[in-house]
Amino acid sequence: TTVTMTPADEQKIRELLDKSRDRCKFLVDVHTAAILDITRSLLATSSLTGDEVMEICQKHGIEIESRVSRREIFARLLGEHGMEMIEE
Repeated sequence: TTVTMTPADEQKIRELLDKSRDRCKFLVDVHTAAILDITRSLLATSSLTGDEVMEICQKHGIEIESRVSRREIFARLLGEHGMEMIEE
């Protein structure tokens, strides 16, 4: 299957990437202590479960309602920009 991307599609993708980059920078700035704690734990044990990461986040005051898959997050972001996942 050949996929053709229009300039409008490319612009939407660039905007999505810019927005995601800015959000990541913000989250790193706000949650540096939690990130360092997770990193420290990973250096000591080499792996953490999702529940262990959530526990560390909660210790640092980060409330996480539920674990959402990366695919669900990406699909939501696509929807915010008028796009849908391409299913084959």
